[in-house]
Amino acid sequence: MRAPQVQSLSEGRYTLDLTLGEGGMATVYRAWDTRLQVHRAVKLLSPNLTHSGNIVERFLNEARAMARLHHPNIVAVHDVVSDGERSFIVLELVPGGSLRDWLDRHGAMPPRLAARTCVGILEALQAAHEAGVVHRDIKPQNILVSEKNQPMVTDFGIARFMGEDRSLTRTGSIMGTWGFMAPEQKTSAKSVDGRADLYAVGATLFTLLTNELPSDLFAADMDDELLGSLEPQLRDVVRHATRYRPEERFPSAAEFAETLRLLIPRLPEDPPATPALAKASTQLTTPPRPSKSALGNAGNTMEHMVSGGRENTIVPGGGESLRRLPGEYAQDGTGLTSFEERAQPLAQRLFFGVSAFMFVVGLAAVVWALILRPAQQAQLPPVEVTQPAEGRPACGGAARRGPACRGPARRGRACRGAAPGSQGPQRRQVQRQIRRKVRRKGDGLRRDHAPRDDDHAGLDGVWPRLGLREPGQRGLAHRRVQRTALQRR
Repeated sequence: MRAPQVQSLSEGRYTLDLTLGEGGMATVYRAWDTRLQVHRAVKLLSPNLTHSGNIVERFLNEARAMARLHHPNIVAVHDVVSDGERSFIVLELVPGGSLRDWLDRHGAMPPRLAARTCVGILEALQAAHEAGVVHRDIKPQNILVSEKNQPMVTDFGIARFMGEDRSLTRTGSIMGTWGFMAPEQKTSAKSVDGRADLYAVGATLFTLLTNELPSDLFAADMDDELLGSLEPQLRDVVRHATRYRPEERFPSAAEFAETLRLLIPRLPEDPPATPALAKASTQLTTPPRPSKSALGNAGNTMEHMVSGGRENTIVPGGGESLRRLPGEYAQDGTGLTSFEERAQPLAQRLFFGVSAFMFVVGLAAVVWALILRPAQQAQLPPVEVTQPAEGRPACGGAARRGPACRGPARRGRACRGAAPGSQGPQRRQVQRQIRRKVRRKGDGLRRDHAPRDDDHAGLDGVWPRLGLREPGQRGLAHRRVQRTALQRR
């Protein structure tokens, strides 16, 4: 267990302070109920799955199944909340860990202790079957241990309600954990009954006695070595509980439990050093301190649906997942081909993908700006700019008829006779004034029949600066005016 980033739920009523289990769809936290002043377990659905109607309905289906069951060996439900943004179930806190935790710490369980433990599981299942609920995922990970060393069944996330059309399982879908699933459940989980749970209890008993994953225990009649490591008395019990045909198994959980009770006195005594089922837990006497940090994203249930012949698995309770897909297995010592997988939320994968893409794009931009672009600029030849001679237009005179002033170049300043340093708008304004004055002078010549001395007064030195000829050199128009004046004389 690890301390999470604490967050309050239900308007501050539940304060989370410790992570108890994680899975693919939800996370189980220890929480302090500020209203009732007691510790609870809160199973919080992963935020990125709260908008999936099927997943939320299955999550609430677990709360409904557990709420209708009242038994000392079944974890109680105290509250359920689903407001569109968050969905969580408030459960009874069972601090002793799971049977899987006990096996990981101490190895295979003594026969008498294993038989007593399965009796408690079967009593819980008998109550569930009488209420019309089939668990469909019994395994060591889903059996918690109370402080009084009593096994308690939890995680009814894929439970089926017998006699009601409320199952979310499609026909032909496979749900559960492969090694603990009855043969009929591997074909279709929709139509199974309580005898599928009894098969799972037999497989769980095998795991408790050997600390190995079960594999096709229904084939024990054909393979004597499959159950060879068990006590002879328990070997027959496991073989009977895991028959291939449901009608050949124990007819009910009560009869299965009674068989184990009669067998327990004949089993060897547990070794004196056998540890208790419940692990040492922290005393829950003071409420946790809230923090301003945000809650992490995780889950405790992984679901795989089967379609087109593909087998899928649901693993509630925060335990390991056993998936069986064609061509993806490696044989282990038990003959079971399996591997463990922890589902990663889709939002987290998208976040890392987008972050990696942005990092690559930013790195490429930096490399181009600091290395590639300067190198390209260094390879460009220098541009030579030729300035026109001072006081002369770049394309004045005969140069205006050259190649440099042909085509689009004739529209430039250099080919319009602009003197160096002249300003376009100001030059054009002066030219317009000069032309108006010249026209007025021309009109005077025609009226007086002779040019006057002051016709061009005030214009000395203006013509060269504007790139124009002197009035006396204005060409045909000027000479025509002169000829007309001479003729009239």
